[in-house]
Amino acid sequence: MFASHLIVLSDQTPLAKGSMRNVFAFPGQPDLLIKVRQVPDAPKGLGKKLAWRWFPESRFWATLKELETDAKATLNLGANIEASPLAKMHGAVQTDCGPGVVVERISNLRGDGLAEPLRKLCAEPERLRPVLEELNRFVRAMFDLRIAARDINVENIVFGRRGLVLGFFLVDGYGEPNVIPLRSLSKRVNDRSHNKRFDRIAQVTPLVWHPERQVFTLE
Repeated sequence: MFASHLIVLSDQTPLAKGSMRNVFAFPGQPDLLIKVRQVPDAPKGLGKKLAWRWFPESRFWATLKELETDAKATLNLGANIEASPLAKMHGAVQTDCGPGVVVERISNLRGDGLAEPLRKLCAEPERLRPVLEELNRFVRAMFDLRIAARDINVENIVFGRRGLVLGFFLVDGYGEPNVIPLRSLSKRVNDRSHNKRFDRIAQVTPLVWHPERQVFTLE
């Protein structure tokens, strides 16, 4: 897919910008993106300074946990990989803008841009109603696969295409958030976390969350 060399991204405008990472097109790979995390030159706070000194990999904790979560989901799905609710990750790379991770590009329905965030669909409920079943299929996969996540929200859940597969996908914010992997070890703890986060989505959208059935409905 790509050779072990520095990937040049500095001549590109990011397709999307976040508080921690920028998203770039992967040169020559139209189905892939590169998320580049800007690592600060020096950590702030004594605790983080000591962690960086004693455990250098802690600088990339979130990325490592994302890779681990995606790998577990992939292995559990077997041949049914297209049913994954996560944007597939393809490993780490070095770029001239900083360390990055290669991820699957989920496109919009026309195929000419990135998938739409759930936030945008919720602003137009008439567009959300026909795909509500797809949203609940995504929710079911999150519970069934026991996906640990740090930040499930209306921006990180997107609606689009994975090849010919239409659906909702979590493109960011997944991975075990705790040093002691409580959500990964306990389905009960993970389910409780999911219920809280899906309920928060319902509080800011026309959706209604039903924790006993683990589904969304529309008002």
